[in-house]
Amino acid sequence: DFKYDSNGDRFLDFAMGPEAIYTLDAPGYAPIFLGPYVNPSKIPSEFNLELQKGETLKISVVDSLDNKPLPYVSVVVSNDYGNSSTLPTNQNGEVIFSNLNAFYKIYVKEYDYIRIIEKVDVTQTKEMEFRLIRCGRLKCNSKPRKAGHLLSFRFRDVPYILDSNGNVEIDNIEPGQYPITIEEMGVNKSEDKSLTDPKVFEIVVESNKTTEIDLDIYLEK
Repeated sequence: DFKYDSNGDRFLDFAMGPEAIYTLDAPGYAPIFLGPYVNPSKIPSEFNLELQKGETLKISVVDSLDNKPLPYVSVVVSNDYGNSSTLPTNQNGEVIFSNLNAFYKIYVKEYDYIRIIEKVDVTQTKEMEFRLIRCGRLKCNSKPRKAGHLLSFRFRDVPYILDSNGNVEIDNIEPGQYPITIEEMGVNKSEDKSLTDPKVFEIVVESNKTTEIDLDIYLEK
């Protein structure tokens, strides 16, 4: 709690830890951060702090394909002191953050869209628009294997198991070129044995599209 000195000025008396970060927040004002101080002897015995009106930042989020606003998208504003605030966009795809100061990282993330991270100086920039790019999908299939056989399929170093019909679908993929590794395995109680040499091939995943792959074609090459 604040106290008052003989001149009527308010002050706060507390002990500071050398590696701690202290935040002074006041409604309508930008926060002030103190610390950390690696050397305890460098900690000042007194601070004279001047609060300044906080900055506001308006963020708009739209779909890059049809330019429509995206509501309920999670937007995170974070500074170098570890302080962050998360708000969703409204029905118009907009959100406003207030009481900011200096530099921040902006994280915009929504399922099935590529996440965006940008830095901003809120003393210079008051409005930002983010155009989110839709992710792509991958659908792989193969003919059903006989008993004791399975198809080993790896995408982005993650193994996948095809269902009983020989299909697997993967969504939320950032557009780009990726390697895929496949090989046929023999499975028994004692060991798993490779029946074919691993085959590696490249695929391209495009935004807002489904890439379909017949794994048997590549396995036979």
